[in-house]
Amino acid sequence: MNSINAYPIITNGAERQKGTVKWFSERLGYGFIEVDGKEVFIHRTTLSQFGACRLLAEDIVTVTITSSSRGQIVDTLFGIERLPVDNSLIASEPAEDEHIAYVKFFNEMRGYGFIEVEGYDQDIFVHSRIIEQNGLSTIYTKQKLLVTVVPGEKGYEIKTIRLLVDQNAQIENLDIAEDGLPERYSDSPSDDGETDES
Repeated sequence: MNSINAYPIITNGAERQKGTVKWFSERLGYGFIEVDGKEVFIHRTTLSQFGACRLLAEDIVTVTITSSSRGQIVDTLFGIERLPVDNSLIASEPAEDEHIAYVKFFNEMRGYGFIEVEGYDQDIFVHSRIIEQNGLSTIYTKQKLLVTVVPGEKGYEIKTIRLLVDQNAQIENLDIAEDGLPERYSDSPSDDGETDES
């Protein structure tokens, strides 16, 4: 599991707690996490202060919580833990029904992009919903993929997505590039008293 922490942040001394993301909508700009069996509201401004733009269901977050007139809300986000990409989503060559593809661009904030698929003369639209349904958190511009394509009401659609990697690549390192988390430094001192880079 990848763990990304924020720079040290001065807070009001509230206790840090771990919670699990129940859902988060980029369009609405808010969501809920579960902490000790209770739902806690989290707004996108809290993510922006941390340096992230989205959360995925089942992400584990480290937060402090405060109370408002409408209930409990996340005050500060300190870290996000996300499961690495499953090895079944990584391959070095296409299966019989798959095509090699390249991400032309993907806007993570808007949640969509276009993929150039070998054998097709048009770029194919892809939504973040399809990416997440296939077990990935996001994709990146110029990234190589393996996809299956099906006809849709408005043209071709992406059905499945896997990551295309070089056969000699170290698979265990790929989850870091695929988790969609911002680069941060740990706020926990290392053994020699210095701060480690996460």
